[in-house]
Amino acid sequence: MRRVGRQHAENFMLNYAIASNILAPRYGTLRRDQMLNRREFSFTGIGAIVVSFGESTELTSTSNRAFILRPFSFSRTVSELAAWATMEGIPVPQPLQRTIDAESARPAVRLESPADERKRAVFLAWFAVGLIAPRHLRRAGYDTLALNCEKQPDLQSAGNAAARAQYTIGRDCLHRTGGGMPALLDVAYATCSHAATAAFYARAADIQTVVETGRCAAHALTSPIFLDEDGSGYRTDPGEATWVWDSLVHAINTAMTIGPDSAHAP
Repeated sequence: MRRVGRQHAENFMLNYAIASNILAPRYGTLRRDQMLNRREFSFTGIGAIVVSFGESTELTSTSNRAFILRPFSFSRTVSELAAWATMEGIPVPQPLQRTIDAESARPAVRLESPADERKRAVFLAWFAVGLIAPRHLRRAGYDTLALNCEKQPDLQSAGNAAARAQYTIGRDCLHRTGGGMPALLDVAYATCSHAATAAFYARAADIQTVVETGRCAAHALTSPIFLDEDGSGYRTDPGEATWVWDSLVHAINTAMTIGPDSAHAP
């Protein structure tokens, strides 16, 4: 059973609604001209950073090396990312766990402005829908769906693409013989679910919903982490463990470079 398996049904219905554009009147979303599109995202330099580590498969082992994180405790969105990605029981490398725990325990001398929280949430949503989801779609054999997520010009379209990818995987699995969902499909399905939700939350008018983007991005990132069959503990796909934790560090550090106050972080 997957750690996030119980959320699949709820997220499937939510993402179907997102793809159908039927929830906007209820939750409210920002105007298109208020959001970073794909071209603007790349021009910030953030897109290039994400692509650079996203394409690397030969990363240094995370088990015994130090991790350097920018201060993030004053950003609720990034704090959500860090907390949910390293929740109790997940086999996080101890040096990284200690670094995140120390930063999370540090009192924030101020809270991030709503405008900067939105910018960080948009980055994390692009991180989920434009990098994590395509990575796992390709591993599951859905190259076309991966490309469709990557090529969208704005966050709303990218989120819709991830939702459609999730729907496609679910539909295909209904016609599989033998029952159950193979591991790579399960990971791709879960990742697309959380990525689509992140893209929706980052565009919300309500700031508390925006902050929840961090949690969704964390679930997307840690999708390769499974519960043991008996539910006794977590295990990590060895081929993805290093990528997951290096990506978490890069995501936190890159997100904390966004916004006019980032140079004055406490």
